[in-house]
Amino acid sequence: MSPVFEGRPVFKGRPVFEGRPLLGRMMALGLFLLAATGAAPRAEAQQWARDMFETTSHDFGMVASGSKTHFTFEFKNKYREDVHVAAVRSSCGCTTPSVTKDLLKTGEVGGILATFNTTSFSGRKHATVTVVFDRPYYAEVQLQVSGNIRTEVMFHPAEIAFGEVSGGAEPEREVKVTFSGRKEWRIEDVRSLCPHLRVRLEQPVRRPGAIEYTMRVGLKPSVPVGELHERLTLVTNDAELRSVTVGVTGRVRPQVEVKPDALHLGSLTAGKMASERLLVRADDEFEITEVECDDPRFTFDLPSGAKKVHFVKLNFAADAKSTGAFKLPVRIKTSLSGNSTAECVVTGEVVE
Repeated sequence: MSPVFEGRPVFKGRPVFEGRPLLGRMMALGLFLLAATGAAPRAEAQQWARDMFETTSHDFGMVASGSKTHFTFEFKNKYREDVHVAAVRSSCGCTTPSVTKDLLKTGEVGGILATFNTTSFSGRKHATVTVVFDRPYYAEVQLQVSGNIRTEVMFHPAEIAFGEVSGGAEPEREVKVTFSGRKEWRIEDVRSLCPHLRVRLEQPVRRPGAIEYTMRVGLKPSVPVGELHERLTLVTNDAELRSVTVGVTGRVRPQVEVKPDALHLGSLTAGKMASERLLVRADDEFEITEVECDDPRFTFDLPSGAKKVHFVKLNFAADAKSTGAFKLPVRIKTSLSGNSTAECVVTGEVVE
């Protein structure tokens, strides 16, 4: 699809100034030229900002009252100049916007976090979030947010928060799902696009005017390292409330970590030796079985015994035969299940 500012509009029929007095024709001609030449730059100024966003709309669907509901509109600086977000605003109090990163260098990614205020509002809600850029040029981008906040369903707690967990672990969290209404209401299925979640529903407890489910949500050992932002969709037998969602958050760290995971040795003169210490840790006691690097200039002093925290001494001998910059991975193998490893990338330069 061509950019909206490409080319010039084609005007068919007689020009609007034909047959008018001279002064009127001159004024009309000025307006005509302004429209023909000014509309394109304005459209272009807005389009460069819009092109940084992968999506500009999000529908939360049915969400429970009091649930933590948010969505991040990511945008990437594809230009040579720095991009700066000057302000964000919302057309409705049902949505609170914030900026995760307001100044982006070339290639960097930021986000506009739209939080749905489910504790203060109910029913079908819609908001326009306006993002104002002032660098490298002024532009505005409108983001559309919508959802249906239902007061009949409550989650306690408001979201399934795992916090920070170690990779390979299988933590489990419990959430209560309460429905206030007809006694025939039931949850028929629980779905998610994430294959690393497991869910178990217990038999509902029915009380006068309310039904309560206990839902247990766990992480599988296959869950990847990194931030966890997922949603569970509960499918019900209610035609008016066919589904409702709840958020799942957390951060999965590696089963074994090395710090620093990126080490810069700087500029080394040939014949010199550099030494650094690497900290290796895990939740359980472990042994370091081996440290590998494909470059023979690296040697390592390994600790002995099983502990939760180890220090590995890294030695690098600058060689006159191998000058120039280097960037090499150092792999630390452990006795943890699955032969868990950690990696540190070492950079530097050897000069004569």
